[in-house]
Amino acid sequence: MVAIPRRAARLVVLDPEHRVLLFRVREPLQGGLFWLTPGGGLERDETYPEAARRELREETGQEDVEIGHALWRGTRAFHFRGQDFEQHEVFFLVRTAHFEVNLDGAEDYEMDLVHRWWTLEDLDLTGETVYPRQLGRLLRQLLDQGPPAQPLEIAR
Repeated sequence: MVAIPRRAARLVVLDPEHRVLLFRVREPLQGGLFWLTPGGGLERDETYPEAARRELREETGQEDVEIGHALWRGTRAFHFRGQDFEQHEVFFLVRTAHFEVNLDGAEDYEMDLVHRWWTLEDLDLTGETVYPRQLGRLLRQLLDQGPPAQPLEIAR
């Protein structure tokens, strides 16, 4: 089966205590569980920043939050809902006050998403699958060095 090309904007949402917001996703057909940053595919002629803003609103309810620098980019292959995808992702920084997620704008299949604010220690200690897999290291680098001048290429 040929993988469907897809473009996606992902959001690295950090609160003042440097906790990162992640969503737990279950692959509907195979049942695998994993955690990932908010975000999703670009629609029609959307730019990556436009998609990031829309996805943040849809998946968290947050509208008046600044979308920051593009931090990372990468391509990953995955299987979801019976389809194979090759997705080019751009990750944007969002610094915000801690908030409760509001899923009112989410798609039907997203309504049962579990969310959690993760500390760096949580990321270090978990045995669960988190994407990107090196998220703890990437966040430490971001916190130590600030956002990169250009998005860093990351392996997925």
